[in-house]
Amino acid sequence: MICLNGVFAEPGIEDCEVIVVDGSTGDHSELYSRFPGLRYVHVADRAPDGEARLEGARVARSPVVAYIEDHAVPRKGWLAAIRKAFAKSDKIAVVNYAIGRELQAGYVYRSLQIMQYGHWMEPVTSGSIRYPCHQNIAYRRDLLLDVCQNHSELLETEYLIHRRLLADGWTIWLEADAVIFHESYPDFLDGCRGFNTLKHVMGATRAHLGGWPRWKRWLWAGGMTLTPFVLIGRLARSIAPRPPLWRDFVLGLPLMAVAHCWGALHEARGYVFGFEQSREAFLEAERYAERAG
Repeated sequence: MICLNGVFAEPGIEDCEVIVVDGSTGDHSELYSRFPGLRYVHVADRAPDGEARLEGARVARSPVVAYIEDHAVPRKGWLAAIRKAFAKSDKIAVVNYAIGRELQAGYVYRSLQIMQYGHWMEPVTSGSIRYPCHQNIAYRRDLLLDVCQNHSELLETEYLIHRRLLADGWTIWLEADAVIFHESYPDFLDGCRGFNTLKHVMGATRAHLGGWPRWKRWLWAGGMTLTPFVLIGRLARSIAPRPPLWRDFVLGLPLMAVAHCWGALHEARGYVFGFEQSREAFLEAERYAERAG
């Protein structure tokens, strides 16, 4: 409800359609009846996250779909900033939000948050980027539906969508004024479970959609030994021009190293063994694990 309170407090929201897609057990439409104009969509009980998000895009009527999770809250001006960003150019396909910092949070929380969201964490500068966020992000609806078709798992492995759009000449824009505060995990093991299941889904999706033969699956699984160094190095380059983030980055390195190594093993497992129960496990971690913020 905190998320919806923030969304409905946005100036101009009365001109937009707000859609809640519910994949939990049972119908909870009465819970949202106090929000005027809200559209409630119930998908199959415990539907995978990608299925719920794709259904939201299908039923939407707006040319832009701005996703925001129920454990994220927009800062005032978020909606206007998204509109302003898309108005800059017809070639902007995606608008990435900036992530607000939680300065009073504990060590584990801040370490996991900077690991997952440091590329887009304030202070940031608006501009085109190559590595956008997942989940909390805005798309031109027609482009999103064209790329996804019926592959809802792409909305759990969004970097594949972004690669396709970039290859086709579209721009992904980071908008510094479209700020959200995103709850994170105060417990390291809970955070790793969420991260690991996502990495497993990513590996399985990439191999499945690519029709990879067994030898290629094993080859990429072996290559996962390099990814912790690549990802931490990429994050370091992103943070280097932003001194306010240096302390959290340096202090969080031990936890980030463990999490990335653990996540690499799960991505490797996805390449070799496929989805197994990873989509269900990701759903559990994403929707029901304890968060703070």
